[in-house]
Amino acid sequence: LLVASGIFAVVSFIGVSSTFAVVDANRKARAISIVMSNLDFALEEMVRSIRTGSDYHCGDESAVLLTAPQDCSGGDSTFAFHETRTNATWVYRLVPHPSGEAGAWQLQKSKNAGVDFSDVTAPDLVVSNLTFYVTGTHPGDVEQPQVFMVLDGFVEPVGQPEFRADFTLQSTIVQRVLDL
Repeated sequence: LLVASGIFAVVSFIGVSSTFAVVDANRKARAISIVMSNLDFALEEMVRSIRTGSDYHCGDESAVLLTAPQDCSGGDSTFAFHETRTNATWVYRLVPHPSGEAGAWQLQKSKNAGVDFSDVTAPDLVVSNLTFYVTGTHPGDVEQPQVFMVLDGFVEPVGQPEFRADFTLQSTIVQRVLDL
């Protein structure tokens, strides 16, 4: 009877431990899925707006003429363009993450030429690097304006550092309007 009770206790302990491990993995997957859905939505909106926009301007957020087309084959973390649906200049930039961690950034967007900015990404998402490479912006050249975007970062649900997941995303966006 003592041996049977011992075996039952060991099997019960293993079963309960397995259940807790599955529940913990489910919580991690759900938390990461929510944050990655936020990132997916943000990037999809960025790509769609940039593709249908014009007058791509890369770099130098403080420039007076954000609407003047400007290449940056070396890359920059600030990008502006004329958004055709709203007939306004939109700007994307990085600002320090609310966590205050060195090298941690958050993506922001302005729909009024850099006057007011709003957060694009959730606080659970930390951007380590966002670089826009822009070519072909000069009117009349033989190259259609295009943007190559690289985004590196990690997802870390608030209060759950053990659930951290790193990511790298790349996208090439070509201006839909012909550059003649």
